[in-house]
Amino acid sequence: MGLKNMEAFKNFIDMLKNKIHKVDESEKIENMKLIENINIARDEWILAQKNFQFVDTVDGVDYYAYKIKAYEAKYQALLKEAKERGVQIIDNDKKFF
Repeated sequence: MGLKNMEAFKNFIDMLKNKIHKVDESEKIENMKLIENINIARDEWILAQKNFQFVDTVDGVDYYAYKIKAYEAKYQALLKEAKERGVQIIDNDKKFF
């Protein structure tokens, strides 16, 4: 996923925060926590990718390659959880997640 796509997704998540539709308060709080965790995981993934560009040692390459893979897995797992929970917004009659 390119940086432009990640920024577009960040905008989507921000929109999602504002438009969660008809959930009870505790579920809404849990969904918001999940969304925040998704944002954090995405930011960690992006930062690891940026840092990777500046490493100049074999150990640094190994370290950031591992970090990138780990953060991507975390991000994907949280997205899957959101989808399984049915976290959704309704925007122009389109459902997300």
